Amino acid sequence: MINENSFVLMLDKFQKNLEELYKNAGRNSHTTVEESRGLLSVAYKELGTASEELQIALEELTVKSEELATTQMKLEAERQHYKAVFELLPDAYVISNLEGKILQANQACATLLNVESRFLSNKPIDIFLPPQERQLLVTKLSQLHHSGQSQHWVTRIQPRNAELLEIAISVAHRYDRGGKLVALHWILREQTQHQQVHCWPVKNNGSLSQETSKYIYQQGEIIPLHPNSLWIVHQGWVKLSTLAESGEEILIGLVGESMPFGSSLTSLPTYQATALSQKVQLSCVPLAQVVNSTEGIKMIFPQIIERLRQTEYLLAIGGVRQVNERVNQLLLWLKENFSQKTAQGYRLRVRLTHQELANACGTTRVTITRLLGQLKKQGKIIYDTKHHIIFLSEN
Repeated sequence: MINENSFVLMLDKFQKNLEELYKNAGRNSHTTVEESRGLLSVAYKELGTASEELQIALEELTVKSEELATTQMKLEAERQHYKAVFELLPDAYVISNLEGKILQANQACATLLNVESRFLSNKPIDIFLPPQERQLLVTKLSQLHHSGQSQHWVTRIQPRNAELLEIAISVAHRYDRGGKLVALHWILREQTQHQQVHCWPVKNNGSLSQETSKYIYQQGEIIPLHPNSLWIVHQGWVKLSTLAESGEEILIGLVGESMPFGSSLTSLPTYQATALSQKVQLSCVPLAQVVNSTEGIKMIFPQIIERLRQTEYLLAIGGVRQVNERVNQLLLWLKENFSQKTAQGYRLRVRLTHQELANACGTTRVTITRLLGQLKKQGKIIYDTKHHIIFLSEN
């Protein structure tokens, strides 16, 4: 199969041969008829050979051109296929640059935002968010670029000429074949009626009804927060956290059975609740109805006091200068408040990763791993089969 380089070399050779024949013919002006015929014979032979080679090259180039055209048609058909799939996706799908400016959006996104697709190009995603939700977006993008891991959270958007909607957002990096970061891929999923929260009704006597739907969240799922309601934990553990400007997570509380949490209990601009147990069961209480319910106040007030104590202790731990002492105080607090007695010692009921422990006391995961390794060598802690820490009894 001839290629571009060999074709160019062949033409160069042909040109040099013709030049050589021309020079030979011009060296002797008294060339005989026989000599002239010989030169013509050689020239015709060179031309014939060149013509055959050019014909072969032309045929090969024609074949290659047809193959390229076929490949281009297949690629275009494939592009159209994936474009159709992109447009028919049931969820809103967006491709943006690294700053969040929309490059491409499908029809579901246009419908969700109530804007035609052609008008979404080059629009920043944050213009569809209420002002109070934009800082969380900035923090999440910072955390995405810092960790490289996809981010998921629940927020609200403001479609054009429509009411606010609650949506779940997922965003991840996209790399080219060379490993260079080139874009962000977004999924915007409107919370369905099944996923939306319905709060506890209030009985005529002012008490809170226990006959209510429970909401189940799996480990790692983000729990949506509503400004006019409180979540009550019935089973499992919930991690409360905020995000630093660098994108790093900061642990600000652990919520267990019967304890409340919600955005109405904080003034932090970024506040996130994450299911920490494999299964977390919750119910929702309207904030206004809790305030007007004697039973509600009696039930909620002691748990809020417990939350305040948690916050104070975590603040005190954060103020300790020595990292080793901060870690020891955090482990002591966890042992005293979140453990259960076993035959071996005290087992933490909540499983925290080394990174989560590091976030709780302002250090690095490597430091936590090193210090826990030392405690294990000293015979002070072990891990059970589910990776829960067990504080061994001194005796």
